[in-house]
Amino acid sequence: TLASLNPGLESLRLDLCGRIENSAFKHWESHLPLLTRLELNGPFLVGCDAWKGFFESHPQITGFLVTESPRFDLSCMESLASNCPNLEELRLSRVGKMNDEFLEHIGTFDSLRSLELSYPAKSLSTDAVVELLSKVGSRLTHLDLSGNDLLTDDVLSEGLVPNIQLISSLSLNNMGELSDRGMNEFFDATQNIGIHKISMFRNFDLADKALDGLLAHSGRSLVELNINNWKSVSNDAL
Repeated sequence: TLASLNPGLESLRLDLCGRIENSAFKHWESHLPLLTRLELNGPFLVGCDAWKGFFESHPQITGFLVTESPRFDLSCMESLASNCPNLEELRLSRVGKMNDEFLEHIGTFDSLRSLELSYPAKSLSTDAVVELLSKVGSRLTHLDLSGNDLLTDDVLSEGLVPNIQLISSLSLNNMGELSDRGMNEFFDATQNIGIHKISMFRNFDLADKALDGLLAHSGRSLVELNINNWKSVSNDAL
């Protein structure tokens, strides 16, 4: 009904949409012809064929943001990349089947400016993320790699430092392999002129060195900062 009564929709966001089934997506293929941005939270029941049919019917999509989609697999990612090459925003959060092979297709988006690959069932690898950032990182203004708990400091030094000159929003939450010294060296080495929003909560090893580096680099540009659970930061650094 939503699609039938609102054929002119260009952007659609639905939260807690776990009861949407394939039939709704099939209906959207022909009844939402102008849609360019889709954001869904919890489309658990949407299957591969439905995703692919939607991408094939909407090559104009520039924003695809999905959270909690356990049936979205590599073939869906391939379909998104081949049918919607002008994607500017991509969020794949808590997509259980996401793995390093997804990144090969994400690397083909030439216009990508906002990227979130957070909380996969199994962490992406450092090498794959570094390779991806070498392809798309220079155009990104927002990056979120939260919940990839196997990513090491090499992602900072080899992936972020050479490639994130335009980043204004950075989220690296719950990434236990990042070290205090590595984060300090990242902020010291990056050529980014200043980040506006930084979120790095639940990184228990980050402390004074990381905070000192962060403030020296982005202290004057910051408008939002989250360092919740940095339990070892000293009073002097705070």
